[in-house]
Amino acid sequence: MAHTKGFLKQTTTRGRAGRPTRGLCSAISDGDLPGARLNLALGAEANREALKLAGIAGNLSATAIAVRSDSERDELLFLPWLLDRGGNIAEVDSRGRTLLHHAGTRTVALCLLERGVPVANNMRDALLAAFRAPIGTGTFDRDIVLAAPTVAMREPTVFGAVRQKTARQYCAPPPKWAPRSSWQDILPVDVFEAMVGAGLGEPASIASARDPFFGAFGATGPADIRLNTAGRLLDAMRRGDTNHVRALLDVGADDGRRTMPGIDVMETGLDDYANSQTAVALAAEFDSFFGTSSNRSRSDLFASDGKGGALHLLPLFENIADFSGVHGPEGQTLLHLRLAPVVVDWLVERGAPYDVADDDGNVPEAAEVWAEDQWAVGAATTYARHRLQTTLPSPVAAQKAVRRRL
Repeated sequence: MAHTKGFLKQTTTRGRAGRPTRGLCSAISDGDLPGARLNLALGAEANREALKLAGIAGNLSATAIAVRSDSERDELLFLPWLLDRGGNIAEVDSRGRTLLHHAGTRTVALCLLERGVPVANNMRDALLAAFRAPIGTGTFDRDIVLAAPTVAMREPTVFGAVRQKTARQYCAPPPKWAPRSSWQDILPVDVFEAMVGAGLGEPASIASARDPFFGAFGATGPADIRLNTAGRLLDAMRRGDTNHVRALLDVGADDGRRTMPGIDVMETGLDDYANSQTAVALAAEFDSFFGTSSNRSRSDLFASDGKGGALHLLPLFENIADFSGVHGPEGQTLLHLRLAPVVVDWLVERGAPYDVADDDGNVPEAAEVWAEDQWAVGAATTYARHRLQTTLPSPVAAQKAVRRRL
């Protein structure tokens, strides 16, 4: 890969960050807009390297974390909010990374390019056209320099989506945006109220009247806020919020895709279990592992004692989703997942196949059962009962057959 000579000049500050700055970074990382607004009001610095994220070299600024947070859901919320309130679009950190090095989707990359993120000389218009072109279109060959290198001589990973040799690897469908009229119905109350308080999505005159930080750093507004229905559906299912799940399904959040929510370029922190699964598959897992738990958290997903399971989320998908077919990576059906017996029974009754092999030839009903695994025993019992019910003649049919013979 060809590169320009030299690096961009660092713009971030380093050294010990104050509590508000650390709080701002943590709040954005957690998707906590009310907390982010509070810490900004307390004097947080948006461009100080203040927080270490797992798997990422060096500390990151709040602005860089906003890029990653929005990339997780493939939407625009924290990034435009912070850029209009002190975030530096021209940020270059101590490792030579621009904000583009943290972008994980076309949506976020295009926002950064439109806002003026640093790129190679005379390449902005070409990059804008490339990211607006049909998905999977390779515009540039490997020798065209698109951005100044980092200290590690790396270009933004997101540029792989517009390189000729790699564009086809990044073909996730574009997100579906939630209508503004639905925001109150699909968001937690505190998040929606924070958005209203910040004037997000409103004309600049309204935003500046509501939020004293708006316009203080040259914002012209209104910020282009876009909420991805798939990402918000995943959040609502994690919380076990059936009202928000129902509202999101009403606006078409579940379109049967096998990627939730649809990160297409880089892994930006979303849990591995959510990759390449449908919303229905995640609902089945959440109902299995959290069905009897009031304390829902990501880290607990695979820590069940095997005794839980209750139907909260799955029934919301009835008459909307197809429970047959492939719902996970490598040809997995819903019943290839490890699910609570009550969930397995509900799915089998609605046509989920237990005799269909995945890409490796594994069939759910032929899986080895360990005596200590209560869920596997329960699933095997359900399959056996259902097979008997579908193969044995009904009592009425049996009586008719006997009468004919007599």
